[in-house]
Amino acid sequence: MLTILGLLRKLTIYLELLQPMQKNRLWTQNSCYLRSAIARDPSWLTISMIGILFGSVASATDITLDQAYNAALAKSVDTKLSDVRTNEIDTRIDQIKSRFLPRLTGDLSHTRSQEESRNSDVNDDRLIRGGLTQAKVSLLQSIYKGGADESELTLAQFDKDIEQLKRTDLQAQVYAQIARFYFNCLASAQDVEDLNRTIKLAKDRMKEIQSRARIGKSREIEFTATKAQLATLEAQLIGAIGSKNLAYETFFYETGLNRNSNLAKTLETPPHPGSLEQHLIAVKSGLDFRILQLQIERAKARIESVKMGHNPTVDLAGNLYLKREGSQKDNKWDLTLSLGVPIYSGGLIASSVELEAKKYAEAQLELDKYKERSEIAVRNAYTKLISILDQVKAYDSALKSSDQNYKEQEKNYRFGQASNLDVIQALNSLQDNRRTLERTKYAAFSAWADLIAETGKAPEPSSISNRNGAKP
Repeated sequence: MLTILGLLRKLTIYLELLQPMQKNRLWTQNSCYLRSAIARDPSWLTISMIGILFGSVASATDITLDQAYNAALAKSVDTKLSDVRTNEIDTRIDQIKSRFLPRLTGDLSHTRSQEESRNSDVNDDRLIRGGLTQAKVSLLQSIYKGGADESELTLAQFDKDIEQLKRTDLQAQVYAQIARFYFNCLASAQDVEDLNRTIKLAKDRMKEIQSRARIGKSREIEFTATKAQLATLEAQLIGAIGSKNLAYETFFYETGLNRNSNLAKTLETPPHPGSLEQHLIAVKSGLDFRILQLQIERAKARIESVKMGHNPTVDLAGNLYLKREGSQKDNKWDLTLSLGVPIYSGGLIASSVELEAKKYAEAQLELDKYKERSEIAVRNAYTKLISILDQVKAYDSALKSSDQNYKEQEKNYRFGQASNLDVIQALNSLQDNRRTLERTKYAAFSAWADLIAETGKAPEPSSISNRNGAKP
């Protein structure tokens, strides 16, 4: 028995030594619980060791926003479709380039001729000769196609550049979306944590009132009011837990990450975005702006491509005869240079040029429309972020004041200088300011991501610091 107790004490010490190596708060809570359980009942030893082994396997490192973004990007079907479209354009470019190379073919033929018999006694046709055999190697080289191949290659390259920019723009949109989901999870988890903290204060408050009631220093109405406040807080907690579960469910679905993972969080405030002018300037070099510019250039190149239908074409063909019979058997090779000049196409080329010109004008209007819309969007996103940052400062000051007020009201209550209602109101004010401050801080991070997306910048991971685990 003494040996078993000695082993239990060693196991307890072992758990204490392992604590500093564990960053997960859940591990700390479980290890404390296991130590007390083992001390009460030695039969917990086997169960505890199993829990330690499987618990260490299940624990995961904290997920940062960068990791969530990369996971969502890998899961996104849109990015995979963009990769497929880029590969298709590369294949089309290879096909166009192949037109500049000569075509070499081998040809083997055998011809049998038939003529009518001059013998009047023979009524049927019959084969007079054994036939002619010919073997040759042919070469066909397009010298000039009116610039059509070169133009089509230019258009394909435009398509590739546009698709690559669209993919980067898609990454920016995914980054902004995942940032909203990520910080919504942290905000909801923080809300639950704050409510639990306030509920603990309310419960402590009830215990104090009960103890004061025994010596006649508190009335029944004070206990009833505190109990009503506690019931309200617990109802709010149920709603907060539901919102938290919904936020985490959405996040893990969009990223495909392990649902037992922690989220790395920060309680810091994002930096000031700087001047509005620098973000308005950034729009002109943003992804959407560059995509529209390339589409204008492509539309202009398309007009020139259609006009090339009026140009002549030049082709060179050559044959090398390996075997040739008949009257041309002594000619071992021949060359043909052909020139084609389009004379009349029924007005097809002219109408096509007019159609492409209208598309070019439409592309220019799309760019003008984007300039107007993007400026308004950036101004709104910037104003929203500045407003949220100002709110963070205001709520931070309000939290400090309400915390001080609560402590003073609680102290005054003990000396009979404040009523229980004053303490409850101070506690409610403290709770509201704390919850609002934390939600506003995370809203600031989401607003930052929205501003980055509106300016059309490529996503820049690691722009937001992460620390301290948040367990879903």
